[in-house]
Amino acid sequence: MISEAEYDHLYANRPKTARGRANRAALLIRGGRCSGSFSRAFDDCFEMGDGAQVMALLMETVREYPELKEMMKAQGVWSDELEATPPPKPLTLIEEDKTRAFLKATGGMSGAARRWQERAAKGMTDEELAEALAFEMGQGGSSGPDSLSISQNGAGLRIWASWEVQNIHTAKPIFAGKATIAKAREVYGIRDPSQRQLALF
Repeated sequence: MISEAEYDHLYANRPKTARGRANRAALLIRGGRCSGSFSRAFDDCFEMGDGAQVMALLMETVREYPELKEMMKAQGVWSDELEATPPPKPLTLIEEDKTRAFLKATGGMSGAARRWQERAAKGMTDEELAEALAFEMGQGGSSGPDSLSISQNGAGLRIWASWEVQNIHTAKPIFAGKATIAKAREVYGIRDPSQRQLALF
């Protein structure tokens, strides 16, 4: 059973995505806090304009873990009609998601914001920018129940992002090579001094 303090924390920290809301709904079911005087946080999961998608994601979890269905029945929030819930729609990336993933992959190290400001002030050639990106990216990633799954590898300047857990050995990166360099110029405002010199001739 989730304590009242834990419940209050869950209610105050509302997820930003459909996946996050479905995960919170499942957590509330497991914690016995989705009905009666504690129904507000559970109901809130389905009232952000994407309730059908949240329910579809929740039912995907229920089908994987049948004990959740019994918990929903015990708490009075189950209906046999839920069995007919269709699969969730594929969670596709929009440009805003891609930019967020790029910033996370290239700006996560301590001091990165300051370094990018310094680089933007002086400008960088493609070769210099590629070296800086490889340094900032390294190799790693991050993910969470309410966030993108992001992986990056400085070798090849590759960045992967998805709303689902992915295999980077088979998935196509959203940025790689020259595309990563171009995106860095766009988001960090880094000019290419060699282009200015060529324009003088």
